Amino acid sequence: FVMRGGRLIAMVDPHSESQASRPSPGQAPSRNTASNLDKLLNAWGIEAPSNEVVLDQRGAWWVRGDPRDRLLVVDYLAWFNVPRAGLNNSEIATAELAQVTLASAGQVRRREGASIEFTPLITSSERSQLVDAARVRQEPNPARLLADFAPAGQAHVLAARVRGQLASAFEAAPPPPEGAERPAEFPAHLARTEGPANLVVVNDADLLEDRFWVRTQDFFGQQVATPFSDNGAFLINIADTMAGGEALVSLRSRGESLRPFEMVE
Repeated sequence: FVMRGGRLIAMVDPHSESQASRPSPGQAPSRNTASNLDKLLNAWGIEAPSNEVVLDQRGAWWVRGDPRDRLLVVDYLAWFNVPRAGLNNSEIATAELAQVTLASAGQVRRREGASIEFTPLITSSERSQLVDAARVRQEPNPARLLADFAPAGQAHVLAARVRGQLASAFEAAPPPPEGAERPAEFPAHLARTEGPANLVVVNDADLLEDRFWVRTQDFFGQQVATPFSDNGAFLINIADTMAGGEALVSLRSRGESLRPFEMVE
């Protein structure tokens, strides 16, 4: 699909808060809720590690440091809001957004030597740090994370748009399942994309989780949802740019222009 010009939005996650909070019926909660597409992404020149989580002090959520303590509130560095300063204002998909909320997100980076065009969409602040994902998967301790926090002074890309010629992750088309035959019109294997591919990679699937961007209130017996972050708008904007033609995909938002009224003759 991608080799033939299909647009892709890939959302992986070093720790899915959604899956951890809602385990499968009749099963114990999973000890590892990470997901990755390393076989594909690495072949395309992208890395989205599933063993690291980005902590960010800017925009960190306030949570109870100890569930038994109703008074102590601390910054939970794994859940944070990314303000306008962390959103790419030259990309049409993020230019008009005010805030996006992420939870236990990982970084996205270009592999060394890759020739792809790598455009950050969402970026952490420089008051951030990479930690082992195991520290937030099983019984995370917000107070301990905050006490051990040591920002490295480096921002991390959390979501990025990737464009360029991509090489296939497979040397040949995989064989059909046993007892099945490949359809006669099945397309041939492609080693490289026929044109510049276009995809967006986000290392956080909890961006879609309602509780991280929607506030639900009871209004005269009806549940009314009010967004407090632009997570939904971010995804819709990305889908809009993907669904359009190549001219729309490559469109960049214009900066502010000052055009005052001038007296003319």
